[in-house]
Amino acid sequence: MMHSPYNNQASPMQQVFVYQVEFNAIATGKIIAMSKRQIRWRYGFPNQEAIDAGKSGTECRGEEHEVTLVWSVSSGKRMIMSNGKQLFIGMNKSNTIENQWIDTRGNDIRLIAHMTPPVNSPLGSRQYELLINGKSSFSLP
Repeated sequence: MMHSPYNNQASPMQQVFVYQVEFNAIATGKIIAMSKRQIRWRYGFPNQEAIDAGKSGTECRGEEHEVTLVWSVSSGKRMIMSNGKQLFIGMNKSNTIENQWIDTRGNDIRLIAHMTPPVNSPLGSRQYELLINGKSSFSLP
């Protein structure tokens, strides 16, 4: 049996194709806008049946997911949600947030956020980053 790269479960021997839908970062503080941030990534996995039927473009959009980080940099409160479900809530006044989990499809998801853009860091480092199976959401098609 041949394994499709679009199967639901990720494994070390299998490539999972992912596409980026949207990214946005907005300042939502009531008095000082930059004191609270909402960062959102949307990504998806192609619809294998549509691809097999010869369709292309938006017709091939499949299962889509959303990860949201709400971060009050002044109080240290932070919340991470995936598809509307709260994964983490806590308080820590550190300048960096890192959290990692396995999604319902078996994909390794890692969120990294810095209070300010990284300085003197490796090329390609970003203030907000979502890695899906080790691949930056910003490098997805």
